[in-house]
Amino acid sequence: MPYDAKRGFLEQFEEAALRTPAAPAVIAAGAGTEPLGYARLDRMANGIAHRLHAEGIGPGRPVAVLLPRTPVLLAALIGVMKAGAAYVPLDPALPAERLAFLLADSGAAAVLTDRRVDHAPAVRPDGGEAQEPPAVRPGPEHPAYVIYTSGSTGTPKGVVVPHRALTNLLAALGRDFPLGPGDGWLSVTTPSFDMAVTDYYLPLSRGAAVHLADEDTTRSGSRLRACLESPGVTHLQATPVSWQLLLDAGWAGTPGLTALCGGERMPASLARALPARGARLWNMYGPTETTVWSVSTRVEEVLDEVPLGAPLANTQLHVLDAALRPVPVGTTGELCIGGDGVTHGYLRRPAQTAERFVPDPFTTRAGARMYRTGDLVRRRDDGRITFVGRADTQIKLHGHRIELGEVEATLERDPRVRRAAVVVAGEGAQARLSAFVEPAGERVESGELRAALRSWLPAYAVPALLTVVATLPLTPNGKVDRRALPRPGQSTPGTAQDAPEPPRTDAERRVAGIVSALIPEVRIGRDDDLFDRGAHSLVMARLVERVRDEFGAVPPLGLLFERPTVAGIAAYLEETASPPGPGPT
Repeated sequence: MPYDAKRGFLEQFEEAALRTPAAPAVIAAGAGTEPLGYARLDRMANGIAHRLHAEGIGPGRPVAVLLPRTPVLLAALIGVMKAGAAYVPLDPALPAERLAFLLADSGAAAVLTDRRVDHAPAVRPDGGEAQEPPAVRPGPEHPAYVIYTSGSTGTPKGVVVPHRALTNLLAALGRDFPLGPGDGWLSVTTPSFDMAVTDYYLPLSRGAAVHLADEDTTRSGSRLRACLESPGVTHLQATPVSWQLLLDAGWAGTPGLTALCGGERMPASLARALPARGARLWNMYGPTETTVWSVSTRVEEVLDEVPLGAPLANTQLHVLDAALRPVPVGTTGELCIGGDGVTHGYLRRPAQTAERFVPDPFTTRAGARMYRTGDLVRRRDDGRITFVGRADTQIKLHGHRIELGEVEATLERDPRVRRAAVVVAGEGAQARLSAFVEPAGERVESGELRAALRSWLPAYAVPALLTVVATLPLTPNGKVDRRALPRPGQSTPGTAQDAPEPPRTDAERRVAGIVSALIPEVRIGRDDDLFDRGAHSLVMARLVERVRDEFGAVPPLGLLFERPTVAGIAAYLEETASPPGPGPT
């Protein structure tokens, strides 16, 4: 599909601002505040670009953006691009040690933030505006942004995405998902996750509105449902778990909604539930290294295995063997992706770039490369691709890409750990990361290890369940035998924990029943920390909805993270329960 690589997102956004200057560009979803119009957003971004130029920051320089999900965030991201620089989005929820690493590794020339950071210069968005952007303009091959992904060696790596690849993405998606003034795109993704690129720039390049949900809203099914049901929302892109969170909250559907589902395998239950609620459902697939999405398919029939689909415009999919030769239809091979979405590679990591970004033998374009995804797939008779598995230990969990090797390496850096193995237990919304640890000494506490992991790993990569075993089972060649691992939460002899304390009150028994359904196969006592027994933030979000249904009251998120126990939740519900009304007469 032809497109003008020199007319990128910035040009499309500025044209939209000229056409409809007063139209809403960014709306703080669920906040009840005035929307930020196109003209003002453009002026705010210009102001930030000029401030960066005053600091001597221009084309090709990386600029970290460490801001909460408010309309100012969008002005900052666009402002960095207007300065010709490449933004590096950082999640404020990351541990301080990991943030410091990302700032140093990216070589950020500055950080745009509203908090204190040990990095200079730190530029605080002050609301300043400018009518015109700087005269400098990034070219198609200049980096637009750098997104960090999990690294198998224990350190994250940054993917450098040029404007040309972003422009191609917007052209391809704009053809497949038409939208314009009057449409609204609900954004539920952190900017450090590349799905946010579609959330922000597709609507803003077309004159539509971005309904920006903050972090607390994305963790609450009822609040997310209220945002989706608010006037003007026509599009939502989310992971399968976020869609399930909406269903758990009683979302009955939004007629005409365009629903994009990606980030991990789509379960057949969603293929049934979302179209039944009036949604036009699309299954999306793509690695960060090929610019967000590379494959899509419209889901119009219920299948046990939803195919990844067919390539987006200007994208080529190859199913290859170990020697990079095409395999027959129906045969499993590695998916390699070529075309205009292929990015520059990994920031300052030439060896890893050369390993994954290889010369493309299927095109005559000079210097073209294709990306080896490591995903095993099959091509169907109709040409569409279906996912089979991974060729390595990288997984997708609740939309996040995680290198199991990074989690294992982080555990094994602890002197108390001799060896570690990390696996995924369960499927769909019930899936969780489970770690097995062989201690280096006589005793190790799982809670202490989890606390150490939280100081480095993002929350989504911290195992929900950590099991201490006397020794890890090994294969004859000395590798961990993952098939012989015990059931998660089942300690081996010599490491057994005390028997869990049972519930004492009726409220505790009812809460324990809800918890058992959400964290199956794990014995949980009334005073056990739910996070240490397999819970994660999405489990807690589902817990809130089920407690609301059972008790008519909702424990605040602060309580769930400060006293995440059956006894603590039950005590709160007993304290806040309304006295029973008079019986029937």
